[in-house]
Amino acid sequence: MNDFLDNLGAHQYQKMHNKKKVTEFNKITPQTYIDMNEEFAEKGDRVRIEVPTQEAIDKWKTWIDPHMHERTTPTPDMVQDMWDAIGGRPGDA
Repeated sequence: MNDFLDNLGAHQYQKMHNKKKVTEFNKITPQTYIDMNEEFAEKGDRVRIEVPTQEAIDKWKTWIDPHMHERTTPTPDMVQDMWDAIGGRPGDA
């Protein structure tokens, strides 16, 4: 059991501290888009993707939306809505 936990801990440490790890996100290149367009053509799909430059891809990878976590609609109070649906809370005047 200890070997398992040691290996798990070592694996998690490597995942957190290995900055040169290559992911699918890092492998995106203009060739990726060219290959997708070829696959669409082979399947007979009428969809084509504009092939961006590597500079455009790198810019997209580093872009952060400053409003990413802002709510676009008000959050309803679902508990209050349920109380309202049955005529209010018991004891409320």
